[in-house]
Amino acid sequence: QLTATPNTGWMFVGWEGDLTGAENPIQVEVTSDLAVTAVFEQQQFSLNVLIEGDGAVDEVLLSTKGDYPYGATVQLTATPNTGWMFVGWEGDLTSTENPVQVEITSNVTVTAVFERQQFSLDVTVEGEGVVDEAVMGVLSDGDYPYETMVELTARPANLWKFERWEGDLTGSDNPAIVTVLSNTNVTAVFVPVLPLDGLLAYYPFNGNGNDASNNGHNGAVAGATPTADRFGIENSAYLFDGIDDHIDIGNDATLKPSFPVTISCWVRLEFDPDFIGYGIFTNNFDEHVNNGVWLAISSTRRFAINFGGGGPIGSSSRRTKIGSTPLEPGVWYHVVGVIHSENEMSVYVDGANNGGTFTGSATALMYSEGSGNFGRRGRGVTTDPIYFEGAIDDLAFYNRALTQEEISSLFNSDRSTLVTYKRTGE
Repeated sequence: QLTATPNTGWMFVGWEGDLTGAENPIQVEVTSDLAVTAVFEQQQFSLNVLIEGDGAVDEVLLSTKGDYPYGATVQLTATPNTGWMFVGWEGDLTSTENPVQVEITSNVTVTAVFERQQFSLDVTVEGEGVVDEAVMGVLSDGDYPYETMVELTARPANLWKFERWEGDLTGSDNPAIVTVLSNTNVTAVFVPVLPLDGLLAYYPFNGNGNDASNNGHNGAVAGATPTADRFGIENSAYLFDGIDDHIDIGNDATLKPSFPVTISCWVRLEFDPDFIGYGIFTNNFDEHVNNGVWLAISSTRRFAINFGGGGPIGSSSRRTKIGSTPLEPGVWYHVVGVIHSENEMSVYVDGANNGGTFTGSATALMYSEGSGNFGRRGRGVTTDPIYFEGAIDDLAFYNRALTQEEISSLFNSDRSTLVTYKRTGE
């Protein structure tokens, strides 16, 4: 009886020579000299390589892949795809070595584990505002896995407007999506909605008479009603009836600066048949005395910037610069009055210097305890104030002279800048 016993990693496959077949053990009758060969072959084992994540694994054994004979040594090399990293082997092989060698002594299953790389998203701010980061609607920050889509929402501070993204994200969409494929740097650029240096008060009239400059000079609305502004946005300007409507902003010394000063606003006028002039804004209202500075419409229907010298209302107690352009009813105008000094005054209409002429002979600016207000102006010693008829919006008051560039910018750029601010309140 012959019994074939394979060594480890080998298997018996049959007899050759004077004995054939694969029976094992087998009996043989010896009647002459016999030559018998027991045939053994190496067992074949599978090497099953799995992938977790995103990458590939190369197998090397004398340029052979697939099933391997017992005792074969195979080198495995894990190669991550873009944005992924190899973190280790799992299954019948546990290691972080790469490449790694594995000896085949049985069927082997190995998993190469890949994880997404983590990248930073560095968001900086130019100007005044903040940026929220969100992944699938959840606020977050810090590092992100490869291919994470992050929504960035720019939120400007008061009197600032988001303008654009810079760096690894460009454009002006807000919110905007950035896909993190590497360490990413993004800058949110915010710009002021109007010049901020020297700003004493700003009244966007978004449904109330509040001062948006954060200086606290809020107005008390007396009769004036919210109306649509020049962009057609409702509740974004104030309408004055020309009878008794006005807005009082109180008596505050910080609103009574020395020269230079600037008043900027948008105005839409209405004229009654007996029109004799309107007061748009003053920082010092007195019924019968010329004090403070004020922006007005002259009896000739032109814009005028003025200051008072403290005497009874009349030409001898004021100094006035009257612009040159006659005004039409129902038209929105941008007007800026600048007083550099007692003898240097300018009127700008729709961004351009409007020229004009001087009247009055006051030589020094005087103030009293009178309140500042919109929509009314003292007229004479024995007569009642005159009240503005029309709409006023976006009035800004400065304790400095705005430049021609700043004035032009206020007129030209507010079409994109202020309309966003007025619609969002940010």
